[in-house]
Amino acid sequence: MLRSLLVAGVPLAIGSDVRSIAGRCAVLKTSVVGLNRGSAYVERQEKAKRRSIPGLAATPCLQCGKDALDRIVGKYSFSEKEKLQCGLNGCNTWHWNGYVIQTKEGDETHCGQDCGNREFGVSFKEVEAVYKAAVDRKTKKDHLEQVAKDRDALLVQARELYSLIFAAGNHIDRIVGEIKRDPELDRAFTYCLRSGGRILVEDEESKRLRSAMDAGTGKADLKSIGMIRGTSVVFGAARLAGELKCQVIAPLHQLTVDNLDFLSIKDLTKKAATFGNLGQVLSRAGQVLSDYDQFKSLENLEALQLLPHAIPKRARTGRVVRILERLRQHYEVEPVDP
Repeated sequence: MLRSLLVAGVPLAIGSDVRSIAGRCAVLKTSVVGLNRGSAYVERQEKAKRRSIPGLAATPCLQCGKDALDRIVGKYSFSEKEKLQCGLNGCNTWHWNGYVIQTKEGDETHCGQDCGNREFGVSFKEVEAVYKAAVDRKTKKDHLEQVAKDRDALLVQARELYSLIFAAGNHIDRIVGEIKRDPELDRAFTYCLRSGGRILVEDEESKRLRSAMDAGTGKADLKSIGMIRGTSVVFGAARLAGELKCQVIAPLHQLTVDNLDFLSIKDLTKKAATFGNLGQVLSRAGQVLSDYDQFKSLENLEALQLLPHAIPKRARTGRVVRILERLRQHYEVEPVDP
């Protein structure tokens, strides 16, 4: 009997947990669930209770046998303090576990679990098991939809960031490649990167003092004559582009709804937790792009023009001059997305 009832209409309208209307229906504070159309009955009962004397004397007495039963609308579980009187076939027994039922004519009432078992052959534990299974399915469906939604949003963002960083990396490679045409200029640029972007040269005053004091031929003190900003992007762009592609985009791309559907609720929750780590990679990508904005600025171009001061005078050749001129062209041309 239970199976036929459940298949006929007791997927219990999952999602209608009366806890969401607990403020309006104080009598149903704990866990009346799956009410759907039965919620209207519950509200009528609460209004009737407020109009009646204690003891729920207004509980309707509904006559209903097996043949007249249409479906079990939902189940409820109250504390003993909030117990109800059974409204089925004049029973009136006080109880706190039971069902909201509906007849084929559309009438509704509630009945205790004992009446449900006696009148309809329904086991409260079996209904609870079916309901729990339905809740689990609904919970998993909600988790699945949320994980899929978050995955899609992350994938769109990751692909956009990858495209921008890939283009930025190409632009940086052209600039660095131009500098590498001259070994002394490349050496000065590399030293600048290792010095946090500072262009360091020997302090002439320090050199004169060392000479006057006959302090030997050791290196003079260094001073900064300029700053190349956003230098971390020189090493970071290509590395982060690879990280985005292999550690974010590829795993997210493989995370299809079909693959997710095989996971348990627990595994779906764990999978959603990994999105936080992926979000950290996207955050670093944003920082790299911020550094790139500084690196490609015209202020940096002017700072690069000071690099020849960091190389020996004998190395300041016409080739170095031509390289610096070509750098201006690279800074004036915006990178193109792949």
